[in-house]
Amino acid sequence: MIKFAWIVYGKMLSEQLSIMNLSSILKSKGIDTVLIYSNKKRNILNKVKAVNPDIIAYSLMYGSHWKYIEISKEIKEKAPHIYQIAGGPYTTFYPQSIDELSLDAIAIGEADISLVNFIEGFSMGSPSSDHASGFHFRTNGDVKRGELQNLQDDLDELPFPDRKIFYDQDPFLRNQEFKCFLSGRGCPYPCTYCFNHAYNALTKGKGKMIRSRSVDSMIKEIKWVKENYFMDMVNIDDDIFLLKPKGWLEEFAERFPKEIGLPLYCNVRPETVNETTGSLLKKMNCTH
Repeated sequence: MIKFAWIVYGKMLSEQLSIMNLSSILKSKGIDTVLIYSNKKRNILNKVKAVNPDIIAYSLMYGSHWKYIEISKEIKEKAPHIYQIAGGPYTTFYPQSIDELSLDAIAIGEADISLVNFIEGFSMGSPSSDHASGFHFRTNGDVKRGELQNLQDDLDELPFPDRKIFYDQDPFLRNQEFKCFLSGRGCPYPCTYCFNHAYNALTKGKGKMIRSRSVDSMIKEIKWVKENYFMDMVNIDDDIFLLKPKGWLEEFAERFPKEIGLPLYCNVRPETVNETTGSLLKKMNCTH
């Protein structure tokens, strides 16, 4: 069985949903994952030696990637048999990252489907183009570029995020008063400070830009977290929470106060707020 380990270097102030989401997907496919998590490089390297995984994975944004360069290099020098991969906005928009860090492969775009396929190829001996959609990977000294994977259309098909992988190691995150959730993906606005306009161009023709989970799926996840962990505020961390199919906000505004009964935090744009949506947010007990 493949030993798969995530590495997070530095303490988190909120949940890293990218890792939580992908970890739950891997576990649903029978691939066990562990988290190597510390703000000290020595601890990271010692845990890598103790776990001795087959694959190490990083989820990176530009700016946070700097501190991983030295770690990935040291792992490559001391344990060259460990296969190192990375994904996230950093690798998606900067494919040269495969060389900047000591990586064997990088994910491009969303990896809900492609990561499982890539690991299946790895388990059969080595990655190949047949299993590398959504990845760039090294082979015989060259970098092969796989095609971008289609976007996950039905978000309800994905399992709930694997919060346990972080909460078991970080009491701060486990006991933090707010917990983060995603009710959808995608944003159509061309803000120059954001990556979405470039991401939409990159993924054009690969699926729907705006995708939403069902209200039922959201309520079930929030209720499960409330029943199993401390939480007194729900943070729905979508880029723009109000971009929902017809009837979604009305249903959520009816059910959320009755079934969850906590204050709500969300992101909006001014032009998406009007008398109707403002009234619905008030009904949800949206305080921030």
